[in-house]
Amino acid sequence: MKYAKITAGLLVLILLFLSFSKPGTHTETEFLMDTLISVTTYGSQAKTATGQVFTRLREIDKKCNAHNAESEIARLNNAPTGVVVSLDPEVFDILKIALEFSQASEGAFDVTLLPVSRLWGLSSGSPKRPDEEVLASALAKTGYQHLALDETNCTVTKEIDGVQIDLGAVAKGYAAEEAIKLLKEQGIRHAYLDLGGNIAVMGGKPLGFWESVVTGKKTRPFLIGLQQPDAPRGTIMETLSLSEGYVVTSGDYERYFEEGGKRYHHIIDPNTGYPADTHIKSVTVVSDNGTEADMLSTALFVLGSDRMELLKDRCKAIYVVDNQMNFKTVKPLTE
Repeated sequence: MKYAKITAGLLVLILLFLSFSKPGTHTETEFLMDTLISVTTYGSQAKTATGQVFTRLREIDKKCNAHNAESEIARLNNAPTGVVVSLDPEVFDILKIALEFSQASEGAFDVTLLPVSRLWGLSSGSPKRPDEEVLASALAKTGYQHLALDETNCTVTKEIDGVQIDLGAVAKGYAAEEAIKLLKEQGIRHAYLDLGGNIAVMGGKPLGFWESVVTGKKTRPFLIGLQQPDAPRGTIMETLSLSEGYVVTSGDYERYFEEGGKRYHHIIDPNTGYPADTHIKSVTVVSDNGTEADMLSTALFVLGSDRMELLKDRCKAIYVVDNQMNFKTVKPLTE
């Protein structure tokens, strides 16, 4: 009986030790930037740091959301042609990065498509195929080359009538990068962020004491599931292991409508004004640059498999699901 009590006592102490040895975890979720955002951080300062991340994300969204009448981008969109518009330096920098990438992608990525995307109505809840003449008129108001930037004064001038900007395909990637930067400044070494399909991971997932003893490691890579297109959310087609970096997927299955037996999705081809038709269901990109990863997934979807070589070297890895649901590794991940 005496030994049984001692053994039981030791077991309790071991269990207590193991429980206290596990790294503290804090998760918060909020609907922001037109999507559901979840941030998981580890460590003693996890809760405080996570709160600061959401404050920063709200700040970026307030500046960059074209659908917010008080945003910097809305102010630029409402400005007349030829008028010099001063922008917040951060917004100016994001726009500059986007325009430089637009040129690098040979126009496959273009932030001036708002007049066209509005016609398709996928964000309004009343989608429809637009009239050909109306679409052609809207398309004539697009083109990243019609924006003149002055880096010294952080100003932008629209050179043709009707040019309007939407940073939706770059702002989340930028926000993910800023969130990781802030967490590092706050002493957080491990985190997993999901900004509506824009995944950012840092430091790997910390292991508890017992798992560390068994494996001889302090962390393991995070497991990131790649959604199977047209399947219930959470149906995983493939899984990636990643300790550090950004994973972004663009696909035709999140926002779309059907008309006349044809699917029309939200990823617009800047050349045609129509949803990109490249026989692809989804493109997943892995990168060390969160801002670029966001733009890369969109551009690669528009370019299609035949032209991906144009941007291949800018990615750590590329995965494609085609219209026949075949999963293809265009560029493998090597950590």
